[in-house]
Amino acid sequence: MVFLAVFGTVTLVLGLAFVTAAIAFTRSERRFERTGVQVVGRVVGEEQRTSRSQSQSGGGVTVYFYPVVEYQTADGRLLRTSTEVNTQRRRPTGEQVMIRYLPDAPTRIRLAGETALRRIAAIFLGVGALLTLIGLVFLTLWLVKISG
Repeated sequence: MVFLAVFGTVTLVLGLAFVTAAIAFTRSERRFERTGVQVVGRVVGEEQRTSRSQSQSGGGVTVYFYPVVEYQTADGRLLRTSTEVNTQRRRPTGEQVMIRYLPDAPTRIRLAGETALRRIAAIFLGVGALLTLIGLVFLTLWLVKISG
């Protein structure tokens, strides 16, 4: 009986955490769409970031690419920064790209049209909803058992 309560509570909390993360991702993306200034930039390089994973087969390293873009802000400053979200494909140096930057934080940029963060938000929302539902089912079963 304790298992139902503990498992239900842990699963519910995890589910709500995933839903909260999905909401945060969506709000961030909407902020870029609503207030972001769209300009043309030029890819001048890329940052590579790695992530190590462990598995039964020994794990591995995943490499993510973040284009470094040079662009001019509305007030005339020439900036060079990497995107916040890794891209679906490597961008060749010299390629012109549309970006959005936040007026109050012009070094925060996203490539216009990239949908990676939206897909991540959708996955987090789906996982969160499922975990929340499972948690509620187990907590309901626990309440039914203890009440009678």
